[in-house]
Amino acid sequence: MTTKASVRLRIIAGAGAVLVLAVALVALTVGTLLRRALAADEHAVLSTAVQQVQRELRAGADPAGALADEPIAGHVAILDGTGAVVATTEGDARRARVDQLAIPPAGSGRWASASGRELGLADADYAVLTRTDRYPGGTFTVIAFASLRAAQRAQSHLRDALLLALPVVVVAAGLFLFVVVGRALAPVEQLRAAVEQIQAKDLSQRVPVGRAGDGGDEIARLGSTLNRMLDRLADAAARQQLFAASASHELRSPLSAVRTELEVGLAYPERTDWPSVARDCLIEIGRLEQLARDLRSLTRPHSSTRHAQRIELIELTAAELQHRRSAHRLRLEAAPGGGTELHADPDTVVQVLRNLLDNAERHARTTVSVRVAATEPSAGAPAGVELIVSNDGEPIPEPQHERIFDPFTRLDEARSLDHGGSGLGLAISRRLVEGEGGTLRALASREGASFRAWWPAGDQLDRLTGTVRGPRT
Repeated sequence: MTTKASVRLRIIAGAGAVLVLAVALVALTVGTLLRRALAADEHAVLSTAVQQVQRELRAGADPAGALADEPIAGHVAILDGTGAVVATTEGDARRARVDQLAIPPAGSGRWASASGRELGLADADYAVLTRTDRYPGGTFTVIAFASLRAAQRAQSHLRDALLLALPVVVVAAGLFLFVVVGRALAPVEQLRAAVEQIQAKDLSQRVPVGRAGDGGDEIARLGSTLNRMLDRLADAAARQQLFAASASHELRSPLSAVRTELEVGLAYPERTDWPSVARDCLIEIGRLEQLARDLRSLTRPHSSTRHAQRIELIELTAAELQHRRSAHRLRLEAAPGGGTELHADPDTVVQVLRNLLDNAERHARTTVSVRVAATEPSAGAPAGVELIVSNDGEPIPEPQHERIFDPFTRLDEARSLDHGGSGLGLAISRRLVEGEGGTLRALASREGASFRAWWPAGDQLDRLTGTVRGPRT
């Protein structure tokens, strides 16, 4: 709840800060534009007044007559060539000290702003237009000015209104965001509460998803993602329990055999052949040691580049078959063209080869076949080297092609033929092959069982791993 409130307050504080900044910028912009618009209106009025006086002066009227014929907007004063005031309109123009203003040269004019103090008038800003020209009656300067008090007053009223409205707007927006963000975070709180109730002993529960699927909102997609994660956790937990149970079962068999041998021997010590008991116990201890090595190999991290070197798979396979003692006929087939070089750990490749051969011999009737060949690049796969180990025993049902790579898995058809296997060989082999960047899978076959191990070719693995290799030896 604390995290939820904290997120809500942070969102409201951030949105409030952005709102205050936005309103302040809007107020500043609107006030400036309003003052400029009113000032532009005053400038237009002054320009019209000056042009009106100039027309009269060009027509030959004297300064006083130029100001008296028609009503003139604004305050206008006329100065002669010496800078003396010769005519003004009624009001502020007579009181203003227009002779203090800068006079432009003949034939030019200038816009300026002056404070009321400069003109000797009220404390307000004024827009001033000054124009000097030569006329039939002499050189005269026409000065027109108007107060900007209305623009300043409008800007002041706008500022006061915004200052009064800003707190109200911010509070209203904060309350609105509080409600909206609360409703938006409510599903998150529901997800959190649902996840909190899920226990490690029961991973079958799932979190509620309002609008599931890719078409839902972010909260719905989060719930779907959590459910998929729970599915993976449940599957991993089930596999871990199965692995632990299977490992316990495999360890119990040799331990029970050793215990039985020793108990029988101790019960009848005078009739026990202790050397025979010791030999039987050593056999079971050997099985325990092999099982412990397999478990360690299955669970330890594997590095594909630590001891990698270039090897010829056909030569390595031939050497292994030559030194292997088997009750079955071993047959090696090499595809023409060569190209069976790969970059991998020799010990890893040998372990995979031996595991596959051991598995094939346990299930074969008479013959075990091994094929080594180079593979061409195909869609999604680079060039590589494949090792296919087949036997002429019972075929593997296609639905079981992936299950047999789970630890301690034995098919029902194989139980009577599987002697001495721990059920870890195929799982270890797949892990080792994938650690080298390859794949291991069972092949569909009507007669016997076949397994295909594939590794990237030497140059391909260099590019896949991005590892700098040494020169070819």
